Amino acid sequence: ADVGLLSVVMPVCNTPERFLREAVASVEAQSYGNWELCVHDGASDEPHVRHVLDEFQARLPNLRVTRSDVRGGIAAATNEALAVAGGRWVTFLDHDDLLEPDALAAIVECHQRTGATIVYTDHDVLGDDGLLRHPYFKPDWNHDLFLAQMYLGHLVSIERAKIEGIGGLRSDCDGSQDYDLILRSVATGASVAHVPKVLYHWRAHSGSTAANADSKPYAHDAGKRAIQRHVDAIHPGARVDDGRHLFCYDVRYPYAEHGPLASIIIPTRDGLDLLRNAVDSLLSTTEDPRYEIIDADNGSVAPATLAWLDPT
Repeated sequence: ADVGLLSVVMPVCNTPERFLREAVASVEAQSYGNWELCVHDGASDEPHVRHVLDEFQARLPNLRVTRSDVRGGIAAATNEALAVAGGRWVTFLDHDDLLEPDALAAIVECHQRTGATIVYTDHDVLGDDGLLRHPYFKPDWNHDLFLAQMYLGHLVSIERAKIEGIGGLRSDCDGSQDYDLILRSVATGASVAHVPKVLYHWRAHSGSTAANADSKPYAHDAGKRAIQRHVDAIHPGARVDDGRHLFCYDVRYPYAEHGPLASIIIPTRDGLDLLRNAVDSLLSTTEDPRYEIIDADNGSVAPATLAWLDPT
């Protein structure tokens, strides 16, 4: 097996011809040459899709194309493309998006340098006017943040052995199938690394999630299901609620009825207004009754402070 091979997986369905040509061309232009492009056409009925893919396949020996006559959804189409992938790593490309020329090189370098199972990069948005906008500079891996939103977005690359080991993508999470895949990977020990460079251009057009989040409300619900399954496995009893915005979530964890006492220590020396505000905020906002407040007084002399500390 070629240990340096990277498989770019791209399900397509009635992709506009210009978008499809530009997506494939962005892979062909990669500075990292050890790649294969695995495309699955999920029952496109626009004739140009077959013609364009046949044209590319005649010219590109590292293009793998599969087709189905029945439209099975994004997860099923991606799994069909995965079935012909032979790379050590699998990188996902939407059929209407673009890669920066150094995207795959940066992905492979990060996989090799860090040993991470999953690698992600920053991305931006490509408008209908051809201009790039809305760069999304992401933080490094943060599991708690990831349970609140799928901030990895694009570009994401995962070791193929991990994807196969957890059974590929799940169709009941269509719309958030990548969110679910990463959550299941992390739950089974996957490590995650970040390439802090904008290497992926997410095309915004009518109907795309990049342009209009409300175009895919079902994807929000799929993400919620994926998170609930994840916390069911690693935090039994946790509950996933909707966040304030679409594609944001609020995970609430259970706590023991009779847990340990929390001691809150406030060092002070006079400054009664500050001390009183701190204590009042604790008393008014803390729901868990198992706490005590300890004031560590360092020689207060103001009569008002002394009277407040010892009202007797």
